[in-house]
Amino acid sequence: MTDPAAYQHPTRADWATGALMAISGECTAACGKWDESFFLYSEETEFCLRARDLGYATQLEPGAEAVHLGGDSQVSPRLWTLLTLNRVRLYGRRHGRLATTAFRAAVLLRETSRAALGRPASRAAAVALTRPGVLNETPGP
Repeated sequence: MTDPAAYQHPTRADWATGALMAISGECTAACGKWDESFFLYSEETEFCLRARDLGYATQLEPGAEAVHLGGDSQVSPRLWTLLTLNRVRLYGRRHGRLATTAFRAAVLLRETSRAALGRPASRAAAVALTRPGVLNETPGP
């Protein structure tokens, strides 16, 4: 969601950023730990989806505020590539091979078009998406 009005009232979401998240002990006990194979990006999304699968809800609370120091993912080619690959990797864990191939192609098209507009981070992500086996690699720092 990028519409500021969407954050005016409490609402349910599929996932929330891991930068600010309160998780009940009951949910943590039921879901287990975050999946560390998603280094840096997508681990919170995977956790929220797993929690939803078990009947827990991700609730956005407009009164909660935080300042996130950082935010380099959109400008850093390395971080944007990691975010993009983890997004496709997570999709692949939850969907079949054909759907994942189509999703990967759509993400590649998006990143290629952004790269053509001069976005270096998208160029790096597009190159990585074309590498065979890249989604089977374990990302790291």
